[in-house]
Amino acid sequence: MNGNRMDLSLWPVGGESAQTDTETGVHVLADDSEQLWAYVSARMPLNQVGIIVDNAGLELFSDLLLADHLVHSGLAQSVMFHTKGHPTFVSDATAADLHWMIDYLDKLPTNTPLQRLARRWKRYLLDRRWQCRDDLFWAQPQAFWEMDAPLWKCIQNQQLVFVKGDANYRRLLGDRAWPLNTPFSDVVAYWPTAICALRALKAELGCGIPEAASQYAAGRDPKWMVNGRWAVLQFFAQCESLNKSVSQKTDPERVLEIVHQDGVLCSGFV
Repeated sequence: MNGNRMDLSLWPVGGESAQTDTETGVHVLADDSEQLWAYVSARMPLNQVGIIVDNAGLELFSDLLLADHLVHSGLAQSVMFHTKGHPTFVSDATAADLHWMIDYLDKLPTNTPLQRLARRWKRYLLDRRWQCRDDLFWAQPQAFWEMDAPLWKCIQNQQLVFVKGDANYRRLLGDRAWPLNTPFSDVVAYWPTAICALRALKAELGCGIPEAASQYAAGRDPKWMVNGRWAVLQFFAQCESLNKSVSQKTDPERVLEIVHQDGVLCSGFV
């Protein structure tokens, strides 16, 4: 989440110099890390984990570190980076950015820690333990439930997907102004697999934030929803009975109908 604070959306414009941020991290308003770990540890190694990336630079580097940990520790057999087909915003991460970063690190002095990491990451790409999948959808404004069938099927086949960044999070919510205390599980019930959203707040919408937490944040920081200093780590996995129904579908617009028909929602896991 700290990586997500380092994109260009909070950088001053008009020739101003950046103000020094004396805070060392973000304040987490919703933390589902225990549920996330329970899900992963019960299924490790996961066959494939998806990471829907957001920005190049330091944030992309933090995504590579996450993917490295997943594979190197044995938590997952493979990772797929869902990168953007073109950079709508200057910092949007593409597959070319990912390969450039690894090549740059590989040119550092031999046997330094970062150079050794780059060598390992190149091996992951060669043996397809790491894969990149560019798609124009990630650079478009549609809600995530409007993704096309091939991309939906790709997401569906991954046992866990990390959604990174504020713009991706807003699209996950359909850019709708949900009441902040609306359960995350209610909003993302359409998602076809387990999901973990990592977001530093930079826009005035959200969900899954307890009322006491939002009141606390508002009392301490009048710009808490837009300055990137407050964050959420939210997790949701469908119940097995709903997963079976969803797995038979390729159209995301049908999933909410399935949820209402089956009457099944899980904020935890099976």
